[in-house]
Amino acid sequence: MTKMLGVASGLPVVGRIGGVVALALLTVHCGGQVGDVGEGDEFGDQDGEQNGGKGGGTAAGGRGGTGPKGGASGGGVNGSGEGGRGMGAGGSASGGASGGSTGASGGTSGGAAGAGGTTPGGSGGAPSNAGGAPGAGGSGGAASGTGEDKRPLFSFFTVSQAGLLTFASDKVNGLGGDLGGLAGADNICTTLARRSNPGDQKTWRAFLSTQAGPVHAIERIGKGPWHDFRGRVLAKTVEDLLPAEGRTGGRPQGGDPALAVMFTDENGDPIRPELSVDNHDMLTGSNTMGRYDGGSTCNDWTSTSESLPAPMIGHAWPRTNSNGRNWISDHRAGGCGKGIDTELKATNGTKTVGAGGGYGGFYCFAVTGM
Repeated sequence: MTKMLGVASGLPVVGRIGGVVALALLTVHCGGQVGDVGEGDEFGDQDGEQNGGKGGGTAAGGRGGTGPKGGASGGGVNGSGEGGRGMGAGGSASGGASGGSTGASGGTSGGAAGAGGTTPGGSGGAPSNAGGAPGAGGSGGAASGTGEDKRPLFSFFTVSQAGLLTFASDKVNGLGGDLGGLAGADNICTTLARRSNPGDQKTWRAFLSTQAGPVHAIERIGKGPWHDFRGRVLAKTVEDLLPAEGRTGGRPQGGDPALAVMFTDENGDPIRPELSVDNHDMLTGSNTMGRYDGGSTCNDWTSTSESLPAPMIGHAWPRTNSNGRNWISDHRAGGCGKGIDTELKATNGTKTVGAGGGYGGFYCFAVTGM
């Protein structure tokens, strides 16, 4: 192989590489011209000068060769003489990051972007000042972000049985009264909300009271209003959340009437999927005002012991038109043990959170109006 090199006076450079003639023009002054495309060969990754040609001056990066792998110097760093845009697979063998980013910084007044490298990985280069367009990334590179909250009103749901079981090692009996404490229950709320609504960045809280403190569920969730996944109003204020007394009371007031009598889950679906399912019981540990009721909370939602007294529960939907209507505080569960009983007309016959028609679910609210 032979080659003749011109001096830095602007003389043409003629080289013969692997039987292919390459011609490149190199002009050295501030703001040099873009070099012509060099001809590469099938071994083009071995020598950037042989196969990629030489680049232009400092103002604009040259262009690499057209061989299958392009010039070894896929982009001139800070507009140096070597490099530019690889016309083959482009870039250096180190991957997309080198091939893209260095090509894009071909100078303050130009320089085309480098294509991705031959080795997977890395991300495409970003323009520098007035540099070229971003280079194409390697196959392993990917940008990430939190995204946009497409449901900004979404601020209430009832944890579904399917959603709850994704947190349980026991897929048959669920979590029982051990939700990992308030922090664990809050995490369940947050995780399910962000699964169904990617981009959601709200602060989610479980509607649960605890003996320690005590902590009152109604004081954890802000001032309102609250909407379900579909954007329907559950209640506009704390006062509207508190259920009216009487045989036809027990439900949130001032919101969507259909939502008031049938709460929805994290996906906006009715919590009762069909009439043959009895799953109305939801853990709260609270009285009708949403405050700690003075009884058991399964050691503040950390225990599945069946020897503990039963916690207070509310109903996600009324069991009848005139009975079992209170969504916060209707009766006590069977106990704190693990258990799911969603058979129609289930009876409270075992010491589990699900006895009587449930699976140990609870309500989730985003903190609003603060």
